[in-house]
Amino acid sequence: MTVAVQVMADRRRAGLVTRLLDRLGLDDRHVTWDRRGQVWDTRRRATEAAAERGRDWTLVLQDDVLVCRDFLPTVSRALATVPSESVVHLAVLRSRSSGLSEETRHALARADTEGAPWVWSRVLLWGLAVAVPTITVPEMLIWCARWMAGTGDDVRIGQFYARRRWSTLYPRPSLVDHAPVPSLIQRGDPANTAGRVAYRFVGEDTSGLGLRWTGPTVDLRC
Repeated sequence: MTVAVQVMADRRRAGLVTRLLDRLGLDDRHVTWDRRGQVWDTRRRATEAAAERGRDWTLVLQDDVLVCRDFLPTVSRALATVPSESVVHLAVLRSRSSGLSEETRHALARADTEGAPWVWSRVLLWGLAVAVPTITVPEMLIWCARWMAGTGDDVRIGQFYARRRWSTLYPRPSLVDHAPVPSLIQRGDPANTAGRVAYRFVGEDTSGLGLRWTGPTVDLRC
């Protein structure tokens, strides 16, 4: 399964972007810089840039992402097992301050018990590392552009696929995490400036190539 990657980035995080590209073995052609202070504009252009490479999957990473070792071949192997009519977010995330909801904790505990490599929800919940089938990108971007300015980019994308009754899958363990840096978008409690953290990130120094991707899938109940 082939994957095209693009990083959506803010100039204030140039150091993080350089480190991420080094980890991925990519150059600055794989970066789409913010130009208007508008997240959707950056997301759209990053998605277009990745999709134009003509791979099976289009993956957009935010600039504050941490990735496991052997990230790209790991993602390729994982996506090869995904059912049709699915999109993928490469981590289950939780609030740094409040953690996970009780229902989500129960669902993840069940996934642990059953050895499930994937959990799923009916809608995309986050935007840190989103992979979509490239064939869907042109229609998705046109549909998402109709949303009111200021609507979250992850909300737009999630609603496009949810209205088509696609599922969103999340790997277990998570293949990415948030870097512990302040958020550039302040929402809710200003004390929670470092955003979210992954549930059971495999780790930056751990390869994902030994992970198993076949088995039961558990409803995340979100």
